Amino acid sequence: MVGFSQQTTIVNHYQGDEDPGDGMRYVLKSTERHTVVINYYEPALEGDEARMQALISDAMDFYIDRSVIFDGQRISLKNKPEVMRRDLEDIVSDAVDHYHFRELSEFKGFSSDVLQGLKSLDGASVPSDWDPDLQGGPMTDKRFFFVESKVNELKSKLRSEVDLFADGNLLVQVESVEQQLAAEQDSLLQAVRGFKTNDPLAPMEIEFSSETLNLLASDDQFILPTFRDSEKEDPLSNDLADRILNMLEKNNEKIDALSSEVETLRADRERDRQEQQDAYNAQLQGQIDELRSLLTMLIEDRANPIDRDPNVSLPKPRNTASIPSSFKGFDIFFSSGGTRLDLNAQIQLSELLELMAYDQDLKIMVTGYSDKVGDRQQNLKLSQARAGAVRDHLLAAGIEEHRVLVNFFGEEKANGGAGDRRVEVRFL
Repeated sequence: MVGFSQQTTIVNHYQGDEDPGDGMRYVLKSTERHTVVINYYEPALEGDEARMQALISDAMDFYIDRSVIFDGQRISLKNKPEVMRRDLEDIVSDAVDHYHFRELSEFKGFSSDVLQGLKSLDGASVPSDWDPDLQGGPMTDKRFFFVESKVNELKSKLRSEVDLFADGNLLVQVESVEQQLAAEQDSLLQAVRGFKTNDPLAPMEIEFSSETLNLLASDDQFILPTFRDSEKEDPLSNDLADRILNMLEKNNEKIDALSSEVETLRADRERDRQEQQDAYNAQLQGQIDELRSLLTMLIEDRANPIDRDPNVSLPKPRNTASIPSSFKGFDIFFSSGGTRLDLNAQIQLSELLELMAYDQDLKIMVTGYSDKVGDRQQNLKLSQARAGAVRDHLLAAGIEEHRVLVNFFGEEKANGGAGDRRVEVRFL
């Protein structure tokens, strides 16, 4: 405990804060003398902001002019673009500190556009056909104006970002108040100096609110370690540190058990997802095999026509009732947000075209769906576009418009999975 030390506390007060000057009480705990300095800040005037912006812009312009090298054809920089951006950011921060401004929002640095501008400037060459409309002036003037235009473009980006940072963001100090703490704290210091180890502490007066009293009166489920007579038991068993250590070990065991359960649940969920995917793939492959079998049968029928008596009428083309019950339709799946038919979808539609070409009375219904990712109205349009892509593919192959009906539901029937992004093809 130092008897004659002194400390200083500085309080920065900004416009809109509660005034700390009146009624502010400080308590000396480790020093006999304490000075409190309160600095009052207000928003800078427009003229001060404009001068500050001009000073920073002039400093950055000077830095860039000193860093650009032109050999008559090619522009180069003295430092790497990343280093130059850091130097320019330091110019802004140092200027704010040097002129004793404060920021409402800290300067975050220049954007990636500035870095890209530095990179595009480094290594830029004068194009052979570049002409700044100098009315046939010498080539040296043209090159100078090319360099000047590139450098001014970079300076313009820097000025715009500095103006955006400084506009309404700078504060200036308008007043500073210094207070010395009163000597009435001597009694507290004497009590601190006279305190000895193991001395009883004075009781503390605490005012409890009704909410706090209700909280204290509620059932407390927390159980502290109990202590027993040390003469009857081993003193080590009553050691508080050992009890806390045992409690922590039990908590660690519980955490490990919970972690194991979480890993098991994750593994089960992944296994279920894989089983569902395998079942879906098997179902899809079965539909493809059935389509291919039907297509093979149709090709064989065309390749081996049967001689019939011209007086015997031919049977009518088969209708949808002749289609196997397991082949009433199929689904075409799309990528997230996509409407393009992949190779698998085109194979499915090619086999459907063979069937519809064989049976001129066959009609289908294509129904588009989407998942729940994104806007509801956009998903409705997306499902319509997917159904339209299937219909357009069939019409482009020669199927009549009245044989392909279109419907779409958006995300109305989404279950939460890749299967939501589909078009259902069903026979009518």
